[in-house]
Amino acid sequence: MVFTPIWYNDLQAASWRGVPFIVESIGTKAGRRVAVHEYPFRDTPWVEDLGKGLEEFTVVGFVQGDDVKSKFESIKRACEQSGPGEFVHPRLGSKTVSLVASGFSEAKESGSNVVGFSLVFLVTQEESSTSLWPVAKTSTLSAITDAVLNTNGAASGSFLDGVKDIVGDGLAAVQSVRETAQGYVDAVQRTVGDARQALGAVQGFATALGVPSGAFGRFNRIINSAQGAVTEVSSGLAMVQRTENGVSHALEGATRLRDTVTRAGSTVSNLVGSL
Repeated sequence: MVFTPIWYNDLQAASWRGVPFIVESIGTKAGRRVAVHEYPFRDTPWVEDLGKGLEEFTVVGFVQGDDVKSKFESIKRACEQSGPGEFVHPRLGSKTVSLVASGFSEAKESGSNVVGFSLVFLVTQEESSTSLWPVAKTSTLSAITDAVLNTNGAASGSFLDGVKDIVGDGLAAVQSVRETAQGYVDAVQRTVGDARQALGAVQGFATALGVPSGAFGRFNRIINSAQGAVTEVSSGLAMVQRTENGVSHALEGATRLRDTVTRAGSTVSNLVGSL
């Protein structure tokens, strides 16, 4: 009776791209990728962890038998194929690997029906699951940040846009009042001008008749008072004009900011769709 260890039953038949072979030994490399940094006057280095290291298998095996020629050709063709393939590790099972080195040997001591070989595999991925070349992508964070800034900047515009009709009606009313007042001011200005001209003519005639110039002081004060009132009202109307211009600019800004909000919303929608 032959005793078979329990672990032996867990072993699988080794193969490369479906071609079976017999294993003599398998060396495995695994661990972490690191960068060692050494500094002057420091006795210990800083070891920087760069992630999981490459998983590498160095397989020493052979094929044998009366059909060794066809087996040799099969394993050789498997090594010549491009791209990743399946390597069945006797203990670890199926692995997707890329062949990075291979070599074959035949020795007289092994007999004429044995072909030995050494294969070096790196665990990799299927080509369809990884990108072979760098692909330019939009920075999602930057795009979202820009969209948020545009939206925040347009917040006041959304308020102005909401009350545009009300403000517009009020602006039209203010414009109407200002234009009416300006008409009165223009009329008073013409009247004051006419009165000043008339007074000047009368003063010149009276002086020629010997009437003292001080006799007309009361009339000058009245005219000057009217002129001062006209000047004050004109200043007020100029302020109203500036206010009107400010409101008009604000309404125009509301329209522009509304468009900014719309574009920002489209940007966010596109970003959500790309996540």
